[in-house]
Amino acid sequence: MPVRLNLSLYEGNPEKASITIVQEDNNAPQNLTGAVVEAYVKSTRELADTDLSVTKLSTVSGEVVITSAENGTATITFPNTLPAGTHWWRVDVIIAGQRKTCAFGSLVVEDT
Repeated sequence: MPVRLNLSLYEGNPEKASITIVQEDNNAPQNLTGAVVEAYVKSTRELADTDLSVTKLSTVSGEVVITSAENGTATITFPNTLPAGTHWWRVDVIIAGQRKTCAFGSLVVEDT
């Protein structure tokens, strides 16, 4: 089951968040060897991931870095271009073609 994780960032700053991805059945760290990790930032939960306003961050494009595959840890770098306000974010892990959401929540970008 995905974990609700609410974040706060500061407008205009490139911010980082470290996450640990765990297995659903036993809460042990998920081995991320060969995995793709994607994070989405959007105005609402309902907005399609493919909408042009959605910010997609990924291990493929480099904004998400797996810091320890064996320990299930990754670091997400959020761009400094996110506007102030309350957004929705989600993290998915894709292993062997299977997509699983591991974290989601509100993302507040504080007006500086």
